[in-house]
Amino acid sequence: MDMAIFKKGAIYGEHKKWQSVNYIPGQGLTPVTEIKDKATMFLNPALPEVQDYEVAILKEVVSKYAVDGIMLDRTRYDCINSDFSEASKEMFQKYIGKSLKKYPEDIYEWVKQDDGSYKRVDGKYFKQWIEWRASVIYNFVKNVRAEIKKINPECKLAAYTGAWYPSYFEVGVNWASKNYDPSKSFDWATPNYKNYGYAELLDFYTNGNYYWNVTLDEYRKSNGKYKNETDSEISKGEHLCVEGGCKVYSSTVRRTAILWWTVCGRLQERR
Repeated sequence: MDMAIFKKGAIYGEHKKWQSVNYIPGQGLTPVTEIKDKATMFLNPALPEVQDYEVAILKEVVSKYAVDGIMLDRTRYDCINSDFSEASKEMFQKYIGKSLKKYPEDIYEWVKQDDGSYKRVDGKYFKQWIEWRASVIYNFVKNVRAEIKKINPECKLAAYTGAWYPSYFEVGVNWASKNYDPSKSFDWATPNYKNYGYAELLDFYTNGNYYWNVTLDEYRKSNGKYKNETDSEISKGEHLCVEGGCKVYSSTVRRTAILWWTVCGRLQERR
């Protein structure tokens, strides 16, 4: 069944410049509103005007209503393809103190394979790009916390993310503790990536372990292949089951004092 896409809203008009520009394999840099069959429209989270708009909404809610807390969901980039706008290029160059000679190839390039598929080939600044994107989300969450606590110190700040930490860097989010250094375990992380772990900014954290395989034993008996919602490719790893996902949480976040909950269980089998 075709998904109904109405193409209405501020992102198509008044705030069109806020939209994400995605680096599409075989297509190049494309605004999200121009991607065929794209149903979910993401803004560029690095733009100050986008962050100001979102923070203003949260401040209004906390000011006018006696809420117990604010839960941030999808506070991230669209995917590994996002955002490659000129604004992001300029902000990244300022962050690293260098000018890019080729963009987006200095970050990465989609290279067409013999079978017609595309492979991502990382450029010289890929790791720093991943680090910078994590800093964007970290600083936004930090600002949200400061602003809502000014209004109501008792208002809790919470966040929901996917549970697949080993590939969640693709959407610019480091939900771990600053005490956890992923550069010791993953080749995509710089030593500075840990500085943008935002666990300590939260009062409550929850993630989604949406896997058919619940136990590690079940996962090991399976073919091990899985592609999460935000992933650019199929992967393997024991974190791709409920038990394994909880173990990842224990090693990355649980050393902080925040409350934690995981949404887990078997997905309904698709037929």
